Amino acid sequence: MAANYEVHLGKSLQSAWNTFLKAPEIFIALMLGQFALSFVLPRIPYLGFFLWIFVASFTMPSFILVAEAVRRNGSATFESLRPLLALAPQLVCVFLLKSALVGLGFIILFVPGVYLATIYAFAEVIAVVEKKTFWQSMETSRQVVNGHWFPIFGLVATAVLIVIAGVMVLGVGMLVAVPVATLLLHATYRDIRAQVGVIPQVVSEIVV
Repeated sequence: MAANYEVHLGKSLQSAWNTFLKAPEIFIALMLGQFALSFVLPRIPYLGFFLWIFVASFTMPSFILVAEAVRRNGSATFESLRPLLALAPQLVCVFLLKSALVGLGFIILFVPGVYLATIYAFAEVIAVVEKKTFWQSMETSRQVVNGHWFPIFGLVATAVLIVIAGVMVLGVGMLVAVPVATLLLHATYRDIRAQVGVIPQVVSEIVV
């Protein structure tokens, strides 16, 4: 039995945008840092690729931590990112496992890739918000999406379209689009959690 909830896309979009507006300088600074490191790190011999993977693992989680700070305090600072260090091992594992599964799905056949990208859409959010292990985060995301694949697919498609729109605005739009797309996933998960109660308790009752 799947968890009973509705996806409120419009509400989550508004929430994501409002969160961005409460700390735009932090979100944009994080994106600029990501762009700079993505340019520099791959050029480092031997270790560059691995360093890039390590940094890329923190892109979405950093936005989520800022969003959580805004949710608690109404604002955020760079101090809001301090939990990244403690969460690092699980975040790197989530990034690697999710990327491998989704990438393999796209290589084998396009549809499995779309399916896997959808069922694991909340993995990073859960790893940060619930502080679960990488495997628990992946499984919880799968269970939460269970029975609601098409609405969550619509959510993921909207996030992808936001990023594409950012790329089309001379690429500069990505400074806003990527954080907002991530915040959309965060806002939706928070909305789902508000509807069904504490996620760990609800998920434990789901039978797949």
